[in-house]
Amino acid sequence: MKNIGRILTICMLINFTIGLAQENEIDIENVFDKDSTLAKETIYKVNGDILVHDGVTLTIEEGVIFKSEKIVNFKIASNAKVVIAGSYDLPVKAFRSGIPDKFVFQILSDENNKMVNYEYFKIENPTIIVRQ
Repeated sequence: MKNIGRILTICMLINFTIGLAQENEIDIENVFDKDSTLAKETIYKVNGDILVHDGVTLTIEEGVIFKSEKIVNFKIASNAKVVIAGSYDLPVKAFRSGIPDKFVFQILSDENNKMVNYEYFKIENPTIIVRQ
């Protein structure tokens, strides 16, 4: 009987933890047209490319996780800035369909509207600033 009680307690704890994790998931905006910060240790659901407009700073704090059905793709205007502050203990990560995946940063060049691509799988120390 004691084992059944322990098993039930463990099941309740697991359900409680899963519930908390789901509450932390936020649908992310696809377009950033003003300075914004993605909060530490939060899971963001991505539905399409993330666009960062000219003159905007997007700050991504440590421990942020992106969940998507496709590669997490940032399209960054030439005068925009993305500051990613991952740490060794709390890296910034992306998952596609539940599997660890890469980020793609596309920076629009002023010259001939060419795109420059950068790919990352996990962003730890040091802080990475993506800017042209």
